[in-house]
Amino acid sequence: MRKELSLNMEKTRQSQRASMEARWVALWNELGAKGDPIAVFESLVEEYSKGRVYHNLTHIEFCLDQLDRVRDSLKDQNSVAFALWFHDVVYNTRAQDNEVKSAEWAMAVAIGAGLGKEFAEKVRDLILTTRHASDLEHDAAYLADIDLAILGQPADAFDIYNRSIAQEFSWVPPELYREGRKGVLSRFVDPGRQNVFSTEEFRREYETTAKSNIERAIEQLTPEKALPIGVYAGSFDPPTLGHAWMINKGRKLFSKLVVAVAVNPAKKSAFTAQERVAMLKSMTAGFQNVEVTSFENIYTARFAKSVGAEYLLRGVRNGADFEYEKAIAEVNSDLEPGIITVALTPPPEVANISSSLVKSLIGPEGWRDAIRRYLPPEAYAEMLRHNPA
Repeated sequence: MRKELSLNMEKTRQSQRASMEARWVALWNELGAKGDPIAVFESLVEEYSKGRVYHNLTHIEFCLDQLDRVRDSLKDQNSVAFALWFHDVVYNTRAQDNEVKSAEWAMAVAIGAGLGKEFAEKVRDLILTTRHASDLEHDAAYLADIDLAILGQPADAFDIYNRSIAQEFSWVPPELYREGRKGVLSRFVDPGRQNVFSTEEFRREYETTAKSNIERAIEQLTPEKALPIGVYAGSFDPPTLGHAWMINKGRKLFSKLVVAVAVNPAKKSAFTAQERVAMLKSMTAGFQNVEVTSFENIYTARFAKSVGAEYLLRGVRNGADFEYEKAIAEVNSDLEPGIITVALTPPPEVANISSSLVKSLIGPEGWRDAIRRYLPPEAYAEMLRHNPA
């Protein structure tokens, strides 16, 4: 099933890329820009593909779709479209100048394409409005509302967006993230702001739903409103430092985290289910809200329901992982309606560690030192016991 899902996702990505390329070339030609539009498009795709979970090409596609709804209300729709293509081209969650750098990039492309200083400066000013200040002028107000339109989408779409933002900021300690995210969301429902959206069209279409989504998200970010029970399932053959990172983060997200060894009798494992459970129990001995168990011959979503969990915790290392996990989340939701997948992105130092990687290192001279850096002490000791000199 994984291979079939991967093929389908690749077809979807190719289709999206072709559609977006056509939209970019059409805008380039409409503006009478000089030079090769494909080269610019390729650079945009490259930037929007750099580990983005939300601020990626799909976000730009969504924004352009929103633009199409209000084109007739704009004074200069081409400058708004150009600005939308570039408004998140620079996106570093550890930086404070993303909009400024994105605006500078857009200006350089516009001037290089012979579109003139006046157009370039107009695009720059539009991009800077995505910092979402108040009292915006006409086209700037529309662009800001387009960027915020995700806030007014149905609850399931908003929740995917909200979890995606959390993944992009996974390097921030959970307590600090909750505080910061509440601050960002609260600005949009502050009584002094009056409305989430600046334009009548967007207020009419999305205002009520946006306020409901934001208030619900703020409530969920309150510490005492921690998600009730989550399940983190896997083969854990053996548990790695990547697994340890996920467990440590998961126990802070949920009032209770069930770490479950998924047993597949058809798959040859290096460790028995009992050994894997024992290693995990030793690793989590100091965590009062973590329970370790195993399950066999049942879908993970149904196991989660059987232990009273509403959430599945998953790790996402890159864009391909995200697309795969998104598809699996939809399958799990079909199997057990109400099951929600929460995905976290591990930091670079553990993101690429896997059980299969560790096992592949066993054998050559120096393998004991090689695997030590990837395993918790409990798993490392068990690996040495299983593979004596």
